Amino acid sequence: MSSDLDFSTTGIITRSPKEIRWTLERILRDASFVESKLPGGLWSSRLVYVDPEYGYVLFAKSGDDAIDREILARSTVLFTCTARGFRTEFSTNAPEVTNHDGAEVIRTRYPHVMVTIHQRTVERQTVDIPTVLHVVVDAGGVISFDGHISDISKVGLGLIHYSPAITLEPGSILKGCRIAHPVAGARSFDMEIRYSTVITLADGTQRTRSGFRFMALTAEIEDLIEVITRHLKGRG
Repeated sequence: MSSDLDFSTTGIITRSPKEIRWTLERILRDASFVESKLPGGLWSSRLVYVDPEYGYVLFAKSGDDAIDREILARSTVLFTCTARGFRTEFSTNAPEVTNHDGAEVIRTRYPHVMVTIHQRTVERQTVDIPTVLHVVVDAGGVISFDGHISDISKVGLGLIHYSPAITLEPGSILKGCRIAHPVAGARSFDMEIRYSTVITLADGTQRTRSGFRFMALTAEIEDLIEVITRHLKGRG
């Protein structure tokens, strides 16, 4: 298997140090398995430490000495982690053995690029028309911005928005969000930010695309999805 990231994927590519750190710390906190497909077999273990300041990550040994030696013999290693409905890929360099808390571990350099692919279990409705929505991200109306939905399902939605001053940090919970749809009217619900990334549109302008997960499937969300679907089919 190649040790290079597959940039042909439809996933989200990020070089943001903040987002990479958040993702690695989530993998560490959840004790999710990290894997690497090698000619000699599948290497599988867990992260034990992440240090973005000094530029390295630590993995526990797999328990298979032969496959650990194969990891250590490579100059670059492609790791994948599948958890919470996402597959994350990142490539690291210079694996070596070191000690951490009295145990031998594998140390590599810190990754600077990451690909995240959302493995949806629920089909999303792609929004092919510019359904412009006004979004208020908290009940008090502290922050608001305009954007349009790119896709939506009973799990969550993708939103493209326009203000570079708006920072949507992955993992943040947005309480009492209100979305105003031109047909459905206003709907209110809580959402978790799953990712944010800068994209380039066909005309060369840059926008921010963010993915959100609904915290609970409410009647208002189901009604919004139904109205958008009818609208797209010309029956709204």
